[in-house]
Amino acid sequence: MKTVEEKIAAQQAECDEYNRVNGVGQYALTNELEFLDSVWRNDEVPLRLRVMCASEVARYRNATMRATAQVTRNDMASELEKARLRAATVANVIRMKPRAIEHAASELRPAPSSAENNGGFRRRF
Repeated sequence: MKTVEEKIAAQQAECDEYNRVNGVGQYALTNELEFLDSVWRNDEVPLRLRVMCASEVARYRNATMRATAQVTRNDMASELEKARLRAATVANVIRMKPRAIEHAASELRPAPSSAENNGGFRRRF
């Protein structure tokens, strides 16, 4: 009877022979990407498996554009203040001075000859 070690060695020898005959072992010592590349290029492999391997290879072979965001732990007020200071340094900015619009008291009252006045103020509900 064979021992466990002899059985394992025999099975390993069979696997090595199978890999040598079928061409699987040629990428065993390189990397996984080349193995997947060889699988999707092999016409004897089912189409579904080839497509899955091709999509995995494409993820690593083709460049992708990604956006990254920098998140700070500052509060909103300090961020707005920094933005205001940055905007103040920009040239050619029109600076408007706030001014109050003043009216004379006579402008706020209805004219005595108007239909609304009728000799005095009336409230409408």
